[in-house]
Amino acid sequence: MSAYSDIRDEVFGFTNRSDLAAETDFAIKQAIRAAHKLGTFWRDLVKLELTSLATDQLQSLDMSTLAPDFKQVAIIGPTGQDLQYEPIQITELYDQDRYARTDVYYGIGTNLMIRAANPASELTLVYYKLPNINPISSTTSWIAEMYPDLISLWASATILNMVGEQEVRQRVESLAGIAVKGLIEDNTTIVRR
Repeated sequence: MSAYSDIRDEVFGFTNRSDLAAETDFAIKQAIRAAHKLGTFWRDLVKLELTSLATDQLQSLDMSTLAPDFKQVAIIGPTGQDLQYEPIQITELYDQDRYARTDVYYGIGTNLMIRAANPASELTLVYYKLPNINPISSTTSWIAEMYPDLISLWASATILNMVGEQEVRQRVESLAGIAVKGLIEDNTTIVRR
């Protein structure tokens, strides 16, 4: 992340605690993750074409290997078809007549379970991805690049809280609140309404 050293310097400036380098790196990592968890931003979407899948009635996809830094599913369905599987909770596997529901998916652990009426060997998965923050200096986060002030303010608030500067932390958090509103307003949808 090219903005990393600028963000780090800004945190040192806000906190006047350049002696807390490891803590600052940790605070920056957490601020980046927290920013990406604020919503389902279109810039976090990744499209993945899955091929050569077993066509069992219940398909299991290990998201930890197929989709590193997976956050949540946007859509999934057979490639080349207009069908999109419906998300359900594990408690909704059967309808009111106790028939197994089909064309649905749910999560168990790191697996995405798909029960299709006609299982497909090729699926298209569109999912929200979290940024990889390790190592912090190599992080690729569009939020950190486009909204570095938000990241530095949140990381600064964390350090200020840690060193007992509650009054300054509150002021820094109020500034971060303004930056959060801008991030959400600018990036929730791709089309301005």
